[in-house]
Amino acid sequence: MITQEREPMKIGQLHTAFLGQGFKLIDVKKDSDNEEIVLENIELSDTTTDDSKVKMTIYCTQFLINL
Repeated sequence: MITQEREPMKIGQLHTAFLGQGFKLIDVKKDSDNEEIVLENIELSDTTTDDSKVKMTIYCTQFLINL
C-alpha cells in the first residue's frame, strides 16, 4: 500500500509509465482491500484493424498484476 505522503508521486510515476506504453491513466480507485486503475488506449483509432485490437488486448494482460 502506498503511504499518503507519497501517493501523488507514485500515481504520477504510474501515469508516466502507462503513457510510455500507449495508455492514458484515467482514474485510480482504492479501498482497504483493492486498488483499481482505469486506462484508455491512446493508440486506438477508427482505422485500427481487428488483428491489431487483438494484439493490443493480449499486450494489456501484462497490467493484470497484484499491486
